[in-house]
Amino acid sequence: MEKLNYRIEDSTIAELLGVQNFTNKESAILEIVKNSFDAGATQLNIKFLKDCIVLIDNGKGMNKEDITEKWMHVGKSSKEDEYSFNDTLGKERVYSGSKGIGRFALARLGRKVRVISKKLEDDTVIWSTDWNKSACKIEDNIKREMGTEITIFELRDKWNKGSIEKLKKYLSRTFKKFIMKIFVEFEGEITELGDFFSDAKFGINCVSIINFKYSAVDKKMECIVTSDEFKEEGKLYYEGEINYNKKIVDIFEEFKNDDSFDKDLSNNLEAIGDFQGELYFGISPTEIDMEKFIYKYKKLPEKYESGIVLYRNSFSISSYDGSKDWIGLGKRHRKSPAAATHPTGDWRVRENNIAGKIEIDKIANNMLRDLSNRQGLEENVYYEYFLRIIERAFECFEEYRQEIIRAINKKNTLEETSEEEILKKILTNPKNIDGLEENEKIKLVDEIFKLQQREKKYKNEREENEKNFKYDARILNVLSTLGLKATSIAHDMQNDRNSIDSVCEDLKEALIEHDVWDILDKEENKKIVAYNVPQMLIDNEKINRKISIFIGTLLQNVKKSQFKNDTLNILEVLSKIKKTWERDYGILEIDLIIDSNIEFKSSEDIFKVIFDNLILNSFQQNKIREKIKIEIKIEKVNNYLKLIYKDDGKGLSKKYEKDPRRILKVHETSRKDGHGLGMWITNNTIIKTSGKIVDILYKENNGFEMEFTLGSEE
Repeated sequence: MEKLNYRIEDSTIAELLGVQNFTNKESAILEIVKNSFDAGATQLNIKFLKDCIVLIDNGKGMNKEDITEKWMHVGKSSKEDEYSFNDTLGKERVYSGSKGIGRFALARLGRKVRVISKKLEDDTVIWSTDWNKSACKIEDNIKREMGTEITIFELRDKWNKGSIEKLKKYLSRTFKKFIMKIFVEFEGEITELGDFFSDAKFGINCVSIINFKYSAVDKKMECIVTSDEFKEEGKLYYEGEINYNKKIVDIFEEFKNDDSFDKDLSNNLEAIGDFQGELYFGISPTEIDMEKFIYKYKKLPEKYESGIVLYRNSFSISSYDGSKDWIGLGKRHRKSPAAATHPTGDWRVRENNIAGKIEIDKIANNMLRDLSNRQGLEENVYYEYFLRIIERAFECFEEYRQEIIRAINKKNTLEETSEEEILKKILTNPKNIDGLEENEKIKLVDEIFKLQQREKKYKNEREENEKNFKYDARILNVLSTLGLKATSIAHDMQNDRNSIDSVCEDLKEALIEHDVWDILDKEENKKIVAYNVPQMLIDNEKINRKISIFIGTLLQNVKKSQFKNDTLNILEVLSKIKKTWERDYGILEIDLIIDSNIEFKSSEDIFKVIFDNLILNSFQQNKIREKIKIEIKIEKVNNYLKLIYKDDGKGLSKKYEKDPRRILKVHETSRKDGHGLGMWITNNTIIKTSGKIVDILYKENNGFEMEFTLGSEE
């Protein structure tokens, strides 16, 4: 067969690969910057003149053969098989391009182009085009230094002072390693560009810096937070280090039970390759919050506000230049809008409070592939893993900062002062104001002023509490609605419970009565599963038993009397819970260590919610065992109950080894079929009684243990 080659008009190529391919004029300029970088240039001058743009570099240049065989060959790149090279200064540069289409960025900028280039030991070559036809000639009488000069005429865009400033900021953000100097000239003013994120300073650009590194070989991520957000006084309230936190996260352990990931998780996590990032967190708090949370800085004069940039070696990847929320921080915050002070909700950083850079490599991270139009990354399975690992780095910071905020927030319980005592004295008898000494009058005025300030603070706290309650209510309303629907069905089935319990036995007796059972029970008739009637009845009896338990559980748990506050005998309350669970689940053996005389003002629903969730967790984590032993120890201490719950099962998953309290977070689970709400609800319930979870022990393959307290309703 005759070999054929595609033929395409120059203007069509320019339109498709130039005008339409580059989303904005800044990204087209960046593409030319990359070409100069790949040519080994140590300096690039970009001049915006009245009717044209001129770009001059001192790179290796091109000769006529380069123009005809490479420049004019669409899809042909001189570096497609190479990774890096050393420039004239001996510094290694990783090639930024390899598609052979970046030169069409010129078409995006102007309708006519002239390229003058000089390669060492070769004559100067001139190439020009109007994107309908192109021409090339050699000018041996032109004396030029090595490099390339590009002039773009009949510009497609207007360039003014505002757009030039935008371009300078864009190039500073998208070009990471300034081993090539870039100068931008406009209206006689020349600016040398610099690295946007260089030398981040606390109190100037940010208040916290988050550094993370992912190691593909051991599939672990190291996350280090250095912070200068809080004053020294904060150390009085937070037990850990207030300026530094280091965490090692086993990514494989974290992801292995997630159904959304591929079965070949280990190999995929290794194939992603090593990568790292540096993130910068900054806020501008109100005066009230400055005092309330002991913040160190009220305003950051040069706060980073450019989002998170993804660099592949020296340049950012288009669409990941920090102008868009490609990580999905806004979505994360909307899903979990809890304030940092929320006792159980998960605070999420907002996209306008974070900036930074994430770095990947052309070879090490080759599974994170550029799209053919160079406007982003292919969203394959490796990209999904990549995003989730980055998200885990955010969580490390969020968890650490929320711990500090919660600890400091506890100090905001008001204590009576001498000023308050004077105010009480006046309120008891206004005539007492005449007998106040001068210093007491000053204190009284000061206290009235403080009351005004507190009123403002209380207003903010009320608004914050409203947000917190709305957050809790969203989840609890869903659960309540599901419970009500299930309860309605259970009521309808209540009259059928006797039939459900006895139907299999009734069927067997009927078959015996009709002289059929002996035939069905013969071994030869039980070899085929579909015909094994006795086994079917046994299996159905187990299923019916579960249905009956389900109905009874639902109807028992919604009795109004359980929500009534009363003086309870704790042993009696727990004995009911023990009896129900041991009756319905034969593998459970629950030991109660409780003094029979302990009485406590509370309501039964609190104990049922807490222990039903704890016992259910023990059962679900260990249901393949023949026996599960559970111990519940309760003693009364002043106005509180001290409780210890433990089982002899397999204990917490290894992913919680460094931070067992993470199981208290909403939607946190190690089971593939888990919803991650049980321990969150348990913690919420405990906190609502003014109690707290004192400790959760990680004991590898040696059971689960949790110590907590409950407050009385007295």
